[in-house]
Amino acid sequence: MKNNGREKKSNRRILLAILFLCVIALVFTASNSSASSPLYQAAEVVFSPMQNGINKIGSFFLGINNQMRSKQELLQENKDLQDQVDQLQEENNVLVLQTSELSDLQQLYGLSDQYSNYKTTGAYVIAKNSGNWFDTFTINKGSKDGIETGMNVLAGSGLAGIVTEVSPHTATVRSIIDNSSDVSAMLLSSGDNFFVTGSLASMNEDQSILYSDLAVSSGDASGDTSGDVKEGDAVVTSYISDRYLPGLLIGYVKTVEKDYTNLTYSGTITPAVDFQHLRTVLVILDKKQQEGD
Repeated sequence: MKNNGREKKSNRRILLAILFLCVIALVFTASNSSASSPLYQAAEVVFSPMQNGINKIGSFFLGINNQMRSKQELLQENKDLQDQVDQLQEENNVLVLQTSELSDLQQLYGLSDQYSNYKTTGAYVIAKNSGNWFDTFTINKGSKDGIETGMNVLAGSGLAGIVTEVSPHTATVRSIIDNSSDVSAMLLSSGDNFFVTGSLASMNEDQSILYSDLAVSSGDASGDTSGDVKEGDAVVTSYISDRYLPGLLIGYVKTVEKDYTNLTYSGTITPAVDFQHLRTVLVILDKKQQEGD
């Protein structure tokens, strides 16, 4: 305990001595500010290292403060740049959507021009059944817009399906790829008639639908049957169909197989419509006079 008391007194004396010297130095410095005076030089020797140390400490903390401020500024700049990127991405998405819609509308315009002998109206697809394909879907026009059951529906480059149900403001379309769909068709090159049926299994396998009962040509005297069906032949709706208007493009022959009787062909057709990405359609307001194919 006694030693602690002595140490405290000794520390106080040292502190008082240092304080006394500082006061004396300030007084003499104020009275004689000449840099050449001995006292000034002595004070400079004593206090210069302290001042340098303080300056270094101040510079260190100033540097840290500048680094912190620079980091905050960089973070803010990064946030501003990210906001700009997000805005540009949003604008780009809108532009892509508008471009896609413009492409769809151009396709509809081309279809409308191609089938200008029919009265048509455009519509948007607003719903579909579950699954990958638009085998049945809903459009945003109904009886209030002049839509009726049995009207043919176009999309892409050809026939998409037929209207099966109508409400005042919407309508349901069964596409030609649906399992319950069948279309009286003919080869555009020869006019030979046959049947095209929908098949989701075939669509899943190789994006095609089926045809059957296409008669094998008897050929000429030499037995030449070069006028028969070939891969790539265009297939359109037949004049004998009483649900579908004639001459609507269904698709193109993909495969050809002669049936076991050697009297008919069957195979697959690549549809003219992309049934995985339907957004807009063209409804033909004209109908076949008789329904119930």
